[in-house]
Amino acid sequence: MYEMKLDREGYDYNININEKADKNQLKKCQIENFDSILNNQYISVKPCFQEDVAYNLDIILGDINKKYKAFKLAIDLGSQFTWIKQEKDCQKCDQYKFQQDNFSVRYQFNQEQFEQCQASCVYDRKYDSHYFQDLPFEKIFDQSLSVFQDDNLVYGKILLDQGMLRVYDTNKKQENFEKFVEKYLAKDYSQYQQSVISFKGYKLIYGKYLVGQEGLRADGALGLAYINPKDNDDKYIQGTNLVELLHDNIKNFDNQFGLYIGEMADTFPEPILTFGGYNPDYTHIGVLSPDYMKLLPSEKRHQLWEVQIDSVNLGFWGDLSQEKIQFQNTRAFLASTASYIAFPYDQLVQYVNKLNQDMKLDCQIVDNNYFQVYCKQVTVEKVYKLELIFTFNNGELTSQIDGYDLFRKCSSDIKKKKGDHKNYEEFGCVLNVRASRDDKVVLGEPFLKQHYTLFDQQNNRIGKSEIDEDLDQEEEGSQNQMKQLQIYYNSQNEKSKLAENSGGNLEKQDQQQIEMDEIDSDEEGQIKQKVENVKKEQENEKKQEQKQKKEKDHDDDEEIDLVGEQKESINESTNIDLL
Repeated sequence: MYEMKLDREGYDYNININEKADKNQLKKCQIENFDSILNNQYISVKPCFQEDVAYNLDIILGDINKKYKAFKLAIDLGSQFTWIKQEKDCQKCDQYKFQQDNFSVRYQFNQEQFEQCQASCVYDRKYDSHYFQDLPFEKIFDQSLSVFQDDNLVYGKILLDQGMLRVYDTNKKQENFEKFVEKYLAKDYSQYQQSVISFKGYKLIYGKYLVGQEGLRADGALGLAYINPKDNDDKYIQGTNLVELLHDNIKNFDNQFGLYIGEMADTFPEPILTFGGYNPDYTHIGVLSPDYMKLLPSEKRHQLWEVQIDSVNLGFWGDLSQEKIQFQNTRAFLASTASYIAFPYDQLVQYVNKLNQDMKLDCQIVDNNYFQVYCKQVTVEKVYKLELIFTFNNGELTSQIDGYDLFRKCSSDIKKKKGDHKNYEEFGCVLNVRASRDDKVVLGEPFLKQHYTLFDQQNNRIGKSEIDEDLDQEEEGSQNQMKQLQIYYNSQNEKSKLAENSGGNLEKQDQQQIEMDEIDSDEEGQIKQKVENVKKEQENEKKQEQKQKKEKDHDDDEEIDLVGEQKESINESTNIDLL
């Protein structure tokens, strides 16, 4: 099994809290997601929801011995296709309008209209440094591919390429932590757990035209939708799913991946993607197997990681609301590129009413663009006691979201006030809950946080395991803390390990073409300090254990003496009686 550290990039948008939302203004999805082929163009339509967060991994495309480039790609659970933007002609085309009256015409790409767009990319310009124009792809096919998301679009040619992933190999032998750090500081990388996975025959989209992708802060997206060739027939393009590609070429590599997001965890605070297996170390007290729920039949969910949702309930530190929000044959899909939970409008109204009735939060739905929940009477106590409980597949799985993860932005910094339950100051908060644009539930980032979620394509199911937010306070805490540092240091080691695996050819390349910076002196000082802190904690724990042992031995000695005195007293009494 392999692991990769992820970086989170969010898109900040302003909610108009003074505009009460009008249900008639809610923009509905134009069409269900589907795949088809039209005029030698492959069409893939994703579910329609706003993408506003990216969990990015580093991937290298090209031949490491010749020309290559590193990209930051967002994990995308809603599409089977991976795409990267083309630097030379990447264009912003907001003025392009889709054909709403004729879907056949709509999905025939209007290239002439796009050619009139201004030549400026829809991405934040800071990502442009990742690119150079002449990428040495093995083959660019004549067939084009469009990935739609209602009124969003990625269009480009299908290309064939090879590449590498820089990963952490959990199967390799771990060394003593102090030796590990010494080797790291000495730039001796030979014993590192850092590994490189190579792959060939990977098909992706070389995106020339983009529409409505401003919210996805990445160089593209890594498609990790559920793929089953038997379900997709001729619409399935072999080689587009990276996990399946690795499963076919790596021994003992399960066709599954996991997403760990433990933002509030002390031991593993950074998000991590696991490939090819399940790692119980990321779970509460090392759960060996997660709680599973079956996916909906493939003909209903169209490549989505989708389940049936039964109900949603509010909790207040274990006290559940008397009435649940019920769903009838409602589908819910997991979305790694959404920072929120989205309910169909009618259920969202019920949710707001329950917040007002049970918790006195004074909430309403605001902003005709986003239909987000805004509450005026929020206190620290209410934030940290609130719970949202989901039930799926006729009670097959129950999953909980803590209140802190439901609040997006507040007029006061609630994180700094955590634990201050006697602070009854009221402030306004925008919640990470909004209306969906169709009859589905979107299970975005709040649902994935504080969990290790396993996407098991091999067995047609999703597994969820809770993480422990205070692992470093457990008995094995210092060991877990050391492993956390190991993962972090390994992620800093990318350049040298790649050089080792490519026979030193990397040293001959332009070092600015790939983001593998050496750790600087300040970071070295921080590492040393962290090591010293870990050592001190271990020494203190040993001293405490020795102290407790001495006290126990002393108590045992006293107890033995007392028993001896009692025995002597008994003997004396016995002798007296005999006399």
